[in-house]
Amino acid sequence: MDEQEQIIAITKLQAELTHTTEKLTELTASVTELTEAWRTANGLINFVKWLAGVVTAGTILYNVILPSKG
Repeated sequence: MDEQEQIIAITKLQAELTHTTEKLTELTASVTELTEAWRTANGLINFVKWLAGVVTAGTILYNVILPSKG
């Protein structure tokens, strides 16, 4: 391989490395967005569980304090 072929090969490798770096940057941004969405969904699920617990406790207290007449 002569010097000119080496220069061409190095130039191609630099272009590939630049392209790979750009793709990695895009992927990092996508993963960050996905992580934020996951955390938001997880927070919403935790809130719904908490709300279900409050409603259940309220229902139990209501039935203990005011038993149904049957």
